[in-house]
Amino acid sequence: MSITSTSSDVISTRQPTYKPDYTVRAVTNLLYLCIKRHQYMAAFRATLMERQPKTPQVLGQLQNMEVEL
Repeated sequence: MSITSTSSDVISTRQPTYKPDYTVRAVTNLLYLCIKRHQYMAAFRATLMERQPKTPQVLGQLQNMEVEL
């Protein structure tokens, strides 16, 4: 018994390419920001902390949280 694949098998296993249903056009000058992962995570955690009730248990959970991006 041999295992072979055809080009149609390979195509069917790939994820479809993302095609947005909108177009964005810059009408003014833009500023691109480079944000490092640790800076983003600090801001993300701060946002979650602002939205949560202020109890010691919740604050401890947020400080120890790891988020997969």
